[in-house]
Amino acid sequence: MRKFQQIINSYKRKYNWILILVYLMAAVSLYLLFAGLYFIPHVLTKTRFYELFLFGLALRITYGLLLIYLILRAYNSLIDRIQAARLLDRYNDDKHDTYQNALELLECNKTKDEDVLDLLYLQADKKAEKQIVKPDLSRLKRVSLPSLLVVVSSLLFLAIAPKPYLDSWSRFTANRMREP
Repeated sequence: MRKFQQIINSYKRKYNWILILVYLMAAVSLYLLFAGLYFIPHVLTKTRFYELFLFGLALRITYGLLLIYLILRAYNSLIDRIQAARLLDRYNDDKHDTYQNALELLECNKTKDEDVLDLLYLQADKKAEKQIVKPDLSRLKRVSLPSLLVVVSSLLFLAIAPKPYLDSWSRFTANRMREP
């Protein structure tokens, strides 16, 4: 494997792991947010068991649909090697698209002019030797603060009222309605 292919694969792997982490944080935050949304009416109206059960069920169904959406969105956002090469060329402000062209020609397997291809591969390898791979962390930064706020607020609810919060949590996750 050539040096530029290793750089492209490394960038692709890092980019995709960050993307998966972003969507995982969003999924956990949504679940905690919905559990918190259930906690408020649970504390205020403890005698309306049937309505609370239906409200919790509606929240869990909504969460399930949003989770499916997040999974599909994450899957469609993952990048392949060509997209990683394009992003690296854009990051390097390379107007000749060296990585993308070298990768496409390498995967093409057509031997038109081996000397020109070897020169292009050599140029891409030279560029890869000084390449510093820094994945884009803007998505992670954008979702980390709201996720942190949701986790802290959930922990705050748990610290202030542990028994009602845990009771609310068990009722929120229950598959059957139960009386007190």
